[in-house]
Amino acid sequence: MPVSLVRKPDNDSTGLMLHLGAGQAPLPKPWVNCDHTKHSPHIDQAFDLMGDWPFLGNAAAYVYASHVLEHLPDPIFFFQELWRVMAPQGQCLLRLPYGGHPSAMTDLYHLRPWWAETFAALQPGYGAWNGNPQHSDLSPFAVHIVAIRLALRWLPWVRWRVIRRNLALMLTLFPQWGEEMFVELSPLKTKQEQEAYQKTHQANTIGLNYFVWQHDWEKRPLAPGESAERFYLLKSQRALAGYL
Repeated sequence: MPVSLVRKPDNDSTGLMLHLGAGQAPLPKPWVNCDHTKHSPHIDQAFDLMGDWPFLGNAAAYVYASHVLEHLPDPIFFFQELWRVMAPQGQCLLRLPYGGHPSAMTDLYHLRPWWAETFAALQPGYGAWNGNPQHSDLSPFAVHIVAIRLALRWLPWVRWRVIRRNLALMLTLFPQWGEEMFVELSPLKTKQEQEAYQKTHQANTIGLNYFVWQHDWEKRPLAPGESAERFYLLKSQRALAGYL
């Protein structure tokens, strides 16, 4: 299914646009389609995400990775390399299974489930809040939003406004309602950026919203050539505590 990606970087950067784990679904130029082997003529760069990436620091204005993170044995190394190659104010979109959905762990190649709360650990100040000195080793990111796509079979339920208003509670009670997460990140490259972010964001909270595909909400098939767009179920983002 073609998916409309998140916004392009706000600046006028001409940096690389990296598509990690392109597989059999490459993106058109100027995207640089990357995978672990050059199994297709569409793959521009072949390398192991668990080794040094073949890009200069601050080179990537935009990064997209779909269903990659759950396959990696060392996600901390992944985020360190992601932080290194991304340009200041660059944009990253990570798409992966929601931890409460059966698909998060029924796939034999999925190494661990991921939850919305997990990404709070990437924010500056999280180590101090958590009291765990290990977290100070993480490369800091701004977590703009974690958008959770609800499984289609639950769509009739969320048409009820009272349920939509209580989605955070419903997802806690019924975690299988969530199917995918779309996580939007930017690297915080300087101490000044990190300090400014901490003034407006609690280290243990992230922006959260829920969505279904627009065409599913409208009860129609995806038109030929149409990209799937998100239909958000809340009018504004909600804060989610990293550990309640």
